[in-house]
Amino acid sequence: LLQPTLGAVLRAVDLPEVGGDTLWADVGAVYRALPDELRAEIDDLHVVHDFKKSLDKVGYDYPILAHPLVRTHPETGEDGLFINFSQNPSVSGWTPQQSKQLIDRLLLEFNKPEHQVRFKWRPGSVAFWDNRSTLHYPVYNYGDYPRRMERVLIAYDDIPHRVRAANAA
Repeated sequence: LLQPTLGAVLRAVDLPEVGGDTLWADVGAVYRALPDELRAEIDDLHVVHDFKKSLDKVGYDYPILAHPLVRTHPETGEDGLFINFSQNPSVSGWTPQQSKQLIDRLLLEFNKPEHQVRFKWRPGSVAFWDNRSTLHYPVYNYGDYPRRMERVLIAYDDIPHRVRAANAA
């Protein structure tokens, strides 16, 4: 995305009888849990999310962009990781192997239960979240059963989080 969204609202319409929960991870808690040396290494990196395959399916032509991997929440001042594991992330300027090693390491931290909350959907359930402080992941454990959700994305201003934090200092 040119500028990541502030948040999203999701409403459950049709659900499988079993499965289809959504997990949210606290991106600030994940960042704080990383060793100091790793945080120092990644603080100024940018991550590229390649949405091309997804967007081509629905007829969009969108540029592939790099965003700061570590972003500062504009209201809380908390640093957190910005990465979408489902969109072929890579680290700008790194080799594919270096990128994969770092992304795999970050994924291990995101997968720790202490950083997550799980939401079990019911018909009509509504969830709202802040994309600047959480990372969501739908659990695809329902086979071919239908799972239809309605989503609204909440637009965001055009000032990247890290730039805003640096200018405020």
